[in-house]
Amino acid sequence: MAVTKVPASVNSVGVVLDTVIAATAERDVNGGATHVLAIVIANPNAAEDAHFKMYDNVAPTIGTTDPEFILFVPRNKTTVYIFGDGECEFTTALSYALVTQAGTAGTTAGTGSYTMALIHTST
Repeated sequence: MAVTKVPASVNSVGVVLDTVIAATAERDVNGGATHVLAIVIANPNAAEDAHFKMYDNVAPTIGTTDPEFILFVPRNKTTVYIFGDGECEFTTALSYALVTQAGTAGTTAGTGSYTMALIHTST
């Protein structure tokens, strides 16, 4: 994974940029509790849709740990998700992965390149 973190102090905005999202979990990306404000995910692949899973867990097992959110990422699209106050909270940690299968059990990595920007505050 190629992750760049712009840290946020309490109640200030931070950004996580990931230029190689994969089926392997990116763990505890904000170092604790996180409030997600928005996510932008680009899927330039013509062959496959994807699913972005977010976990309130320091070390989730992809395919076993229940995600808090699964966001659909359609093929050949850049998708923006915007969350209202309190709609996308992670009280323990924010971890994530991207797979091509929906649901908790999905573990198959995509064959193309995906990029993501996640805008958050620390809580």
